[in-house]
Amino acid sequence: MKQLKIDWISLKNKYIYGEIESVRKFLSKNGIAPNGNSGRHTKRWRAERNSYQADLEKIYNFTTHARYWFAKGDTDTKRTILSALGSNLKL
Repeated sequence: MKQLKIDWISLKNKYIYGEIESVRKFLSKNGIAPNGNSGRHTKRWRAERNSYQADLEKIYNFTTHARYWFAKGDTDTKRTILSALGSNLKL
């Protein structure tokens, strides 16, 4: 395998945003020999990826249900939805 300079920022983004499943498999597939730096760079990436995916799930659930909650909800529910969207409107 060849030793190439790795763009760790780009690789991190691909991993966190789900474009690649495993950094080690990605490096091997592209003919790059993983070395001791691989573990050092990727140590916290899994936690970041899990956090990102959890946030996406929350956003999806909110956007899926917010319209119904707003239509059927009371004044406090509507105020909560608008504040979650970053609005500063008075109801």
